[in-house]
Amino acid sequence: MPYKPFQLIRFITLLVVLIASFSAYGFKQNANEAATQSTSTNLDLTSDERQWLAQHKVIRVGVKHSWKPIEFITDQRKFRGITMDYLNRLEPLLGVQFDKVNIDENPSYVVDILSAVSNTNKLDQSKFLLSESILSLRYAVYQHKNNQATFDFSELSGKKVAVFKYGQLVEFLDKNYPDLKLFKINVIEEAFNDIELNNSTFYIGNEMVVDYEANLQGISYLNKVGYAPLETDLRMAVRKDWPIMLSILNKSFIALEGEKGEILEHWSMSVFKKNKIAIRVLLVIFALLVISLLTRGYKLKLAMKKQQEAAQSLIWHQAHFDAQTDLPNRILFEKLKKQAFDAALGNNLKLGFLYIDLDGFKQINDIHGHLLGDELIIQVANRLRNNIRSIDNIARLAGDEFAIILNSLSEVDIVDKVANRILESLSQPYLIDHTRINITASIAVKHFSY
Repeated sequence: MPYKPFQLIRFITLLVVLIASFSAYGFKQNANEAATQSTSTNLDLTSDERQWLAQHKVIRVGVKHSWKPIEFITDQRKFRGITMDYLNRLEPLLGVQFDKVNIDENPSYVVDILSAVSNTNKLDQSKFLLSESILSLRYAVYQHKNNQATFDFSELSGKKVAVFKYGQLVEFLDKNYPDLKLFKINVIEEAFNDIELNNSTFYIGNEMVVDYEANLQGISYLNKVGYAPLETDLRMAVRKDWPIMLSILNKSFIALEGEKGEILEHWSMSVFKKNKIAIRVLLVIFALLVISLLTRGYKLKLAMKKQQEAAQSLIWHQAHFDAQTDLPNRILFEKLKKQAFDAALGNNLKLGFLYIDLDGFKQINDIHGHLLGDELIIQVANRLRNNIRSIDNIARLAGDEFAIILNSLSEVDIVDKVANRILESLSQPYLIDHTRINITASIAVKHFSY
């Protein structure tokens, strides 16, 4: 039976893609094998170092759980990032296995290597030795693309600047630019939100981290306008009684210098953006060809649009809602609070705010474990939902901190009544995995009348 035109086009397109894919894969595999062989011959380990590696086949590595793209742990408990790519290449090179653990989840873990250290002032150098630099990290300055403020470090006095509250950058700015009004953030989303609302004139952050997160979250309003006069080196740290491992590690970094560009390119969001543009151009060409031959092209375009909207909706939801309770997070709460004030001001309404902390939650976590603590947080969230109206808003601000906005109140006395009702509800016993849990809460109450 002869092929229809569109079937022939699909067949030829698929054949070309398969040939190109296999050719590229084969080339990359050969290149990687050649690079590994070349690297192995250039490592130049001493006999003592080779003997030491033969006696230490498993090495425990402490990894930060959320420092994209430097290193992070996915929801599927996979270890990813630049430092992980280095370790994955070192395993066959050294003939060892790196046992990776989440050092943020349990700081008491005893580890042999810390895979990412940038702020050496925070490192306990009585326990660890620092490796040579893996790469240099720059701090870039960002502002809203609609903001016309001129960036000049000598003219930043009195301007509000968002910056991560820990690390060398904030220490440098506090020391050298004391007149800056620093807004010290806990997570990068706070800075994005602050710039979006024009609360801060500038945001200064790790260029690689900010560019990666901004592109990942679809942030389009950031404009990079300069760099801070500070750079920091990314290093690894080895336990102090293993100087021979430090020597091996430093030799390995020198041997992998030729592969550094490939590793960084893999995690460069600028490359991701170029790939997206190329893919979009190919899709447009392909769509035009299909539309010229098939009436099905219109349905294909609609399906692609729905997928894109669903993906954007998912990204927005993940950035604005708490994953554990599905309540609005601190970022969305600030937006809801602003909307509540605007509505109240325009309609002469009254507002109430409740800020809730659980008493003794840390002790419950320590005694019964985090799994029970997580379930307790979920049950607390459900009880809070059951004690407010559909027009009110509830958010989870942090671990055991919640906030509630009581909208469109006829009388401010209602706020105190709701607070008492919530305290009574939260004080009732919880039954979790056959364990009876008792906990109380503290509530701060605020009223607003216009």
